[in-house]
Amino acid sequence: MYSTVLNEAVYYCAGIEDLCTRRDELHKQILSEEEEKAKLQNEIRCLTDRLAKVNESLSKKMASRAEFDRTIAETEAAYTKVCLCCYFVDCMCQQSLMDSCALN
Repeated sequence: MYSTVLNEAVYYCAGIEDLCTRRDELHKQILSEEEEKAKLQNEIRCLTDRLAKVNESLSKKMASRAEFDRTIAETEAAYTKVCLCCYFVDCMCQQSLMDSCALN
């Protein structure tokens, strides 16, 4: 009977050792994944900061582009008016010249 109890004790000790080994392996995996998680969270934080900076830069550049578009449109409109005025002045000068020639 003593040997049976001893055999069972050895069997249970081997089982406990096996569980401890499996637990240690699992613990190593947990530590490894926690380390990977921390690295990923850091990368996410860095990328989030970078994205915020790019968005801010884009916003400023888009506002500047819109201002350029307004300035260009206003300048083109003013240039068109100047050209029309020059055309009308030229026409009036030619008409005036023709009227002068007709009177002489």
